[in-house]
Formats: sequence, structure tokens, C-alpha cells
Amino acid sequence: MPELPCNYDVGQDMGKMESQMQIRRLVHVWRTESRNDETPPEKLRFFHFLDWLREHHSELLNFWGAPSVEADVHKWFDDEIGFGSSH
Repeated sequence: MPELPCNYDVGQDMGKMESQMQIRRLVHVWRTESRNDETPPEKLRFFHFLDWLREHHSELLNFWGAPSVEADVHKWFDDEIGFGSSH
């Protein structure tokens, strides 16, 4: 079993699968709340979504992923706005 980083709190881990489901759903909530629902996917900026996610739902970022939580969230964001793995 891989060793966890010393600053990793197992008790706060809500699970990557659960976080993924919620984050994917929240991409669409963010688009509506930020009035980006009509914005073409290529004009959307991941870091705007990530800032919003950190401000409103930071608990969803408490999972252990590789290579990083941010990379996983970026992939899910791209999938949900229609970029998929081809971006």
C-alpha cells in the first residue's frame, strides 16, 4: 500500500468517486450560476471553475489522487464541457 503524505488527513477524505460525481454535476451548476451556460466550451476557463469550487465546495477537493487533485478535476471539467480527452 502506498504511503500517504504526512499532511494527508484520512478522516477528511470523502472518496475520489464521490467527489468526481459531485464535481461533474457542479460543472453544470457553475455554468448556470456564473451565466456561462451559453458560452462555447472553448471560451470557458478551468481556473474560473476551480476558484468557484474552492470557494463554495472545497470539501470536494479532499481526496487523494495522482498525479494531483487539480489534474483530476481538470479532466472531469473538460469531459463535462465537451472537450473530453482530445483537448
